[in-house]
Amino acid sequence: MERFVAIRFTPEEISVLTKLFSNLRDENILYAVLRGHKLLPECSIGTGTGDVDILIYHRQYPRAIALAHEAGLKQLERDRALSRLTTLALKGLIYPHKSIKWFTTHKLADLKTVGRLAGHIMDAKYTEFQFGELGLDLWEHLGHKSMMNGRYRRIDQVVEDDMLASRMLQKNLFYTLSPPHELAHLVNRIVLDKEGDVPEYYRLTMEQLVCQVQQEDRFLRHFDWILAHIYFKAANLVREKVFTKQFNTIRISLLTYQDY
Repeated sequence: MERFVAIRFTPEEISVLTKLFSNLRDENILYAVLRGHKLLPECSIGTGTGDVDILIYHRQYPRAIALAHEAGLKQLERDRALSRLTTLALKGLIYPHKSIKWFTTHKLADLKTVGRLAGHIMDAKYTEFQFGELGLDLWEHLGHKSMMNGRYRRIDQVVEDDMLASRMLQKNLFYTLSPPHELAHLVNRIVLDKEGDVPEYYRLTMEQLVCQVQQEDRFLRHFDWILAHIYFKAANLVREKVFTKQFNTIRISLLTYQDY
């Protein structure tokens, strides 16, 4: 199970993140923080590296990249990152009996290149930025790993556009996904990307979101619409599992569902 990460930002890092949010809002950029936003801009919470993940409307993506630079964030060099991974891969081919040791002893920053490589290959494009301990990923498109063949596939463009159209302003500072979309996004993460594993932070957040969605009819209707566009005939099965909070059984139920 992935470890819980909470990163408290320095005043300088908070200033840079706040500046980015201000820049995006001033230029009417459609964006939404995907998850781990409860304590922003002072702290990032989540799993893995604790980066702040932001979805950007694809037609405004180049301008958003420029605004990130203007805010003081430094774009990470993909080519340098990939060259480190390539070197490790070549060593693994030549000395396969040593490859596991190399990868498990290599520092986390280099192992993250595996993720960068995936982002480079699949049609879910993103760009990484850094300022001190503040890590930030700007996503042009989102994708998830297929349960059928393990390949990454983009989510339906209609769903992605609706994620931004229904976004919500938080603390009069930044935008996040609506509760139905954030809940569906986390479901996709655990079912498709994490292969059924439910990190504790995800479980707690999803339980809170389930309560929010069930309290309003408009959220319920919206959540049903999202599931229908992602899980098709299996939407009702996923809905039942989510609302009974059986998050860790969704993936196995889908794998045994004959019409999925």
